[in-house]
Amino acid sequence: MQATRRVTTMIAATLLTAVAGMAQDASADEKLARTRQCFACHHQDRKLVGPSYRDVAARYRDDPVAEARLSVKIRTGGAGAWGTLAMAPNPALTEAESLMLARWVLSLR
Repeated sequence: MQATRRVTTMIAATLLTAVAGMAQDASADEKLARTRQCFACHHQDRKLVGPSYRDVAARYRDDPVAEARLSVKIRTGGAGAWGTLAMAPNPALTEAESLMLARWVLSLR
């Protein structure tokens, strides 16, 4: 009985540590999005100028190259995927930053 409690406690502690780590990563990604002014046109749950991040994640859910595709689009901009309004390019972003943002957006499923 006591061994079961110890195992349960260890599992719970491991899960809490993992969740805390994910929350820290997510907040770093969100902070980058805010720093780079992504929230001027996008919101997590609702359309602003551009689509919500959750809508983007839903659209690309089954795309095996979604991370790379979105990473490029974040840096170079684009038009036509969500209507006639073009997304402005973000050339100041590094490739690593745009990939980090793409992964974050896709994680919001």
